[in-house]
Amino acid sequence: MIKWKSTATDKQTKILNYLKKRKTPATIKEVSLQVKIEKRPCEQVLRQLTSKGFLKSWLTMDTYVKERVFEYVTDKVQEKPFVKQVPKFHKSRVTVETKFYNNPFNIGQ
Repeated sequence: MIKWKSTATDKQTKILNYLKKRKTPATIKEVSLQVKIEKRPCEQVLRQLTSKGFLKSWLTMDTYVKERVFEYVTDKVQEKPFVKQVPKFHKSRVTVETKFYNNPFNIGQ
């Protein structure tokens, strides 16, 4: 059994414990049947776990059906470094004389 901090839910621990015991990758259907969770919530939890770095997933072609397969990788969370996004374009205010708006082509001067 894997013991997790308070961040992991019961569904996540059930799925991770099941995938840790398996030696081959499992599909969403196999995981949901074994862990006794409906397919949609199971798929959401599996995607969360892959984004955190616990699982690895890829698509396979089996008898003309594409299926996503999940494989257990590690117990430890892979911390992604926080990088502050810098905007590509900065908004700047350009000041133009009021004469320009009143008489743009200098007519009558």
